[in-house]
Amino acid sequence: MNKVRALLTAALVFFALGEVQAGPWVRDAGDGYVKLGGASFVGDQYYRAGVATELDSRAESLSLYGEVGLGDGWQLVIYLPYQIATNETPGGVSYVNHTLGDARVQVDKRLTDAFPLSLSLELKAPLYQVVAEQELSGSQEAWRTNFPDVGDGNVDLTLKLQAGASLDAIAGWASMAVGYTKRTGTYIDSLYFSAQLGSWIWPKHVNISVYTQGNLTMGTDAFPELLASRESVSVEGTVSVMGLPASPDLCVMFSLGQVVYARYGAKGRILSMALARSW
Repeated sequence: MNKVRALLTAALVFFALGEVQAGPWVRDAGDGYVKLGGASFVGDQYYRAGVATELDSRAESLSLYGEVGLGDGWQLVIYLPYQIATNETPGGVSYVNHTLGDARVQVDKRLTDAFPLSLSLELKAPLYQVVAEQELSGSQEAWRTNFPDVGDGNVDLTLKLQAGASLDAIAGWASMAVGYTKRTGTYIDSLYFSAQLGSWIWPKHVNISVYTQGNLTMGTDAFPELLASRESVSVEGTVSVMGLPASPDLCVMFSLGQVVYARYGAKGRILSMALARSW
């Protein structure tokens, strides 16, 4: 299993722990973008609801991400991940959960042609059962609480306003987004934000960018030891290489990130890579 995990991480690792981030640029009808990748995350500890445990946490994921222009200023964005989450005891015993993760479907609408500005509505829906609802038997049932969840199993709806600009002074670009996440069930609604700054260091071939995103809840949970609405803020740096002679249509991205703040969740390091193509 360790060899398989290492191969997955080394071969295709990117972005799957993050949010859908098409940005404010809406594609024309028929134009599109597809990205295949995954991510490797190593966290400091696992949280069971809002209670910290002695379990070390890590996760790997493979993902498929796509954007397609629908015409009249509309765009569709889809994100589908497969995740492998592992908790490990101080004694070295591992508990592994591999399953589909949270699918995300987003619709973007361009608001003006004067500059990049769009309004987006994102639906997050789980493609898995949380561990508490799974049917386990034998030793798995006895150690149910040690198995990691890949998400909270909740359905969320996020409305975002996204804006961007070209920055001629650094041959680059900047974008930002703010949004409100309506959470179903008894989870607390949250505010969403993201920002990106990028620059071409070799025009049409190599660019670098820094991206940050986070969510902050609008209140506190009544019983966080039973159900906890998590907060997090992450920062990620990316190098993108494209226009290679052998594959001029492909883009290769390498990223290194850090979850710098988390409430009721693990902080840790994200290592990533992706292959992408646009048309």
